Amino acid sequence: MNKLSLVFVPSIPLYLMLMLAHGCSDRGLQEAAGSAPSQELVPAVSRQLANIGPFLKRVLRERRTRGDAHALDLVGKRGLRLRRRGAQQLVPVILEPRDTLGTESVDLQRITELGGQVDAVSRSYILVLVPLGKIERLASHPDIRLVRAPMRFFTFATGLGSYVSESVFLTGADILQSDGTGYTGAGLKVAVIDRGFIGLGDAIAAGELPADTVRVKGNVVDPPGGIEVFSDHGVAVAEHVLDMAPSVELHCIVFEDEIDIENAIDYIAQNGIQVVNCSWGVTQESYYDDTGPISSMVNLSHDVDGVFWAVSSGNLALNHWRGGWYDPDGDGWLDSSGSQEGIAIWAAGSEASGVSQSVLLNWNQYGEPPNPSTDLDLYLKDKDGNTVEDSLNDQSGQPSHRPSERLDFQYDSSREPYTIHVSHYAGPLDNLDLTVFSDPVTLLEPVGASSFIEPADAHGAFAVGAIDQLLWNDANPPLTPTSSRGPTTDPWGRNTNRPSASVSSVNRVHLTSPCLVTQQTQPPASVLLLVAAS
Repeated sequence: MNKLSLVFVPSIPLYLMLMLAHGCSDRGLQEAAGSAPSQELVPAVSRQLANIGPFLKRVLRERRTRGDAHALDLVGKRGLRLRRRGAQQLVPVILEPRDTLGTESVDLQRITELGGQVDAVSRSYILVLVPLGKIERLASHPDIRLVRAPMRFFTFATGLGSYVSESVFLTGADILQSDGTGYTGAGLKVAVIDRGFIGLGDAIAAGELPADTVRVKGNVVDPPGGIEVFSDHGVAVAEHVLDMAPSVELHCIVFEDEIDIENAIDYIAQNGIQVVNCSWGVTQESYYDDTGPISSMVNLSHDVDGVFWAVSSGNLALNHWRGGWYDPDGDGWLDSSGSQEGIAIWAAGSEASGVSQSVLLNWNQYGEPPNPSTDLDLYLKDKDGNTVEDSLNDQSGQPSHRPSERLDFQYDSSREPYTIHVSHYAGPLDNLDLTVFSDPVTLLEPVGASSFIEPADAHGAFAVGAIDQLLWNDANPPLTPTSSRGPTTDPWGRNTNRPSASVSSVNRVHLTSPCLVTQQTQPPASVLLLVAAS
């Protein structure tokens, strides 16, 4: 057998309540290091390998075998923003300090001496910009436990002012805003944390958002370069918030990575913000069990600072499969159902051709020493059985090893249905539980249950599901087929007791112009306004 992870969710949870890798194996990299030039890389790679994350290992292998241009292209396809300093292209990497240290104790000067430039620091992480040829040197820093790529975030697809969301009327918020009770959110501070706010200035000029909106990146107010970057998703979320509670003080906080999010948590506490909207999520950082790094940040903000977090449940129910290890014929390949090997991806048409498609696999061995103990591999095959891509990360107890695999490819409808295959390379299979996500093309036979991602799984989050606006007034309207749902995977084993979502809200509503339909959800105005009034 060959050796073989923010998306924005169509739910806008916060405003409701008013009222966020294809890798290479260590062996493969060491073999590559032994057969190619670049003397500066050979000794460092083999010596520091255990402290480098899987995606960066693949980048190093790509550089060695195909050159800098191909390696930088790989970084760009991962969605990481390269920076230029003179003639150099710098790659953003995250440094995690050793367990006994905080970032305040890390020798930052040593990072500079090793060839990196410190760009940002939070309580837990350091963002460093580094040339390709010096990535592995950072792993020799005595204060650093791990050098890895930044997380990848999902943003979930995409009444104040002239255009007001239908949610205001469907939920009765218009009555509460105008019946003399004053439920408009006055005196409440609300933050929208989002991946981007392109068009914010235009929305303010049009009267859709307030002129005194506070612009923040991480914990920096009015940052250089502004916050109209990356995406317009945050503006749509903010408009929903202001439609539901038009008198709140609005803080728009843009983030690029987990350092910005952690610094935003500090900003929220320091500025007395009571409510936060989070319409994005992250995969592969935990087993969606309230223990991941982003969920831990949300829990800290909720438990210690008393902040109310309205978090989109996600829109990945049709992109999700989950199950235990099942291999009745004993051939080392996962059978997804019955005797069927492979989980099918099928767009049922040509509209998906050319899109960048990702497949993500992880399993329930986070924090299990050795970390993890089972080695699985991920393959993608086309309709003719040809291998399109594979992900062959090692899972053999090294500090950088994670119970996850990721592959990326360009979708070609002429080769569908594609099938996802998981093979067992080494380690125990007892009590093994696996999760697969496909993005953006959906699965042919998805499993909607337990399709929450982080931080909707956090105990400090109020998760919000989606209900189609056309069905809102039904006696018992269902969640939309795409809306992610529980149960979550709790580390204390109570997964069957946690809800699908804390509340559900209106989906497929208009804002900004009568032609813009969003896949965002909106919570019941009664709940939203109760929070605003409390």
